[in-house]
Amino acid sequence: ALFVSYDNMKPLIRVGDVLIYDTNVREFEGDGVYIVLESMVYLPKFVFCDESGALYLKDSESNRKPVKVDADFVFCGRVVSVLNNNI
Repeated sequence: ALFVSYDNMKPLIRVGDVLIYDTNVREFEGDGVYIVLESMVYLPKFVFCDESGALYLKDSESNRKPVKVDADFVFCGRVVSVLNNNI
């Protein structure tokens, strides 16, 4: 599980939510939300494949351009459930 402390995926995932993720998924298995290691921080990111087969990372609802995945990219697991902090 991962406690969310960044707002890069709001409104889908918010600060305070807990993400349950499958640590057996260590490579791309289709478009979806994955936990990735970026600058020594574990972050949820939407990962998708374009028509050429290249992988990209994207924040939810972000105006930022998707970032192409490079050779040093680390998949830590695929998100399977979000426990929302509605308190």
